[in-house]
Amino acid sequence: MSEPPRHSVSVTGVVFDNEGRVLAIKRADDGRWVPPGGILELHEDPMTGVVREVFEETGVKVKPQKLIGVYKNLPLGIVSLAIKCTV
Repeated sequence: MSEPPRHSVSVTGVVFDNEGRVLAIKRADDGRWVPPGGILELHEDPMTGVVREVFEETGVKVKPQKLIGVYKNLPLGIVSLAIKCTV
């Protein structure tokens, strides 16, 4: 019998300010500019996790608004939830 699939779930905060600009961070590993985010803890719901991840990476406190995208990295088995946030 084959092993069941294993996935991790990550959240990405697409954070807009009052002027419509989006918050981005520069990745240390490859230098790309990306929205802040990371892997959910086992006990977290996505909205709580995105608040924590954005704060850990940027120091910015956000309010999650709504889910705006669901993506899967097939080779790595990562499901990513993009969540619109405001500062």
